Amino acid sequence: MTLREWLRAAQAACPHLDRFDLEHLLARRLDKGRAHLLAHLDDAMPEALQTQLEKDIARLSAHEPLQYVLGEAWFMDALYEVNAHVLIPRFDTEYLVQAVLERVDAENARVLDLCTGSGIIAITLARVHANWCVAASDISPDALALAGRNAARLGATVDWREGDLFAPWQGAQFDCVVSNPPYISAEEYRTLAPEVHREPALALLAEHDGLDFYERLAAEAPHYLAPGGWLAVEIGWQQGRRLWNYLEKHGFKEVSCLPDGQGMTASCADTLNEHVFKEKMMAASSLSSSSPVFWRCSTQRR
Repeated sequence: MTLREWLRAAQAACPHLDRFDLEHLLARRLDKGRAHLLAHLDDAMPEALQTQLEKDIARLSAHEPLQYVLGEAWFMDALYEVNAHVLIPRFDTEYLVQAVLERVDAENARVLDLCTGSGIIAITLARVHANWCVAASDISPDALALAGRNAARLGATVDWREGDLFAPWQGAQFDCVVSNPPYISAEEYRTLAPEVHREPALALLAEHDGLDFYERLAAEAPHYLAPGGWLAVEIGWQQGRRLWNYLEKHGFKEVSCLPDGQGMTASCADTLNEHVFKEKMMAASSLSSSSPVFWRCSTQRR
């Protein structure tokens, strides 16, 4: 069997996947770039890979996300370990990170990432600003263990703690609290793609029409923010007005919703070399059509 023939068979077995995703899978298993793969499609499939690829296709045909099958996903300029204990990184969250980097200008800023999951937000901020004091927490010990491995491999220093929202941070003060919390309602969850249902419900579902964590963040964050500190969160496309009301109710000023875009902003893309950016696009492509539309809400308290 040639590589080209394998791709045809894989497409027949997984019609819900784009050929781009299958090419990415095959290239990763071959430990080659996609360009090399496309130039050698008529090469014979290495026998040593056939068993592994059969297992991969069985998992993909059962709608397991490609990122879980590979055990990795790109976020901005870094490759992260991911598994079924954490949400798969989305491009949308890069805009949240960008908003924090643009607004928090303290040289030695103290930043807290809540519901950290795989640690992508905290680790990115710690890598960009090594002098920042970055902390992060999650209620899932399995997620924290994975985040810690990602930080160690990427050389980021983060204070990891287990607990629900602010519970591990009693008495602490931060210049910025950032979070991509669960915000999917039960009704919306039922409409999502099967691949999304393979991700941890703990990282997706929230009560009160998906607004439970925002209500808690708006009420509790003022006790942990330094004067002039920022609260930055990722929200669903229909949640902006209600969150705005929560924030104003609890004394936040300069509330703004920032729309995400159709891909990377120029300022983000400038930090990536072309090869990394293209590889990252492949790694995330299988979920692009099923991801909710997000908005950014960055708030400042005085």
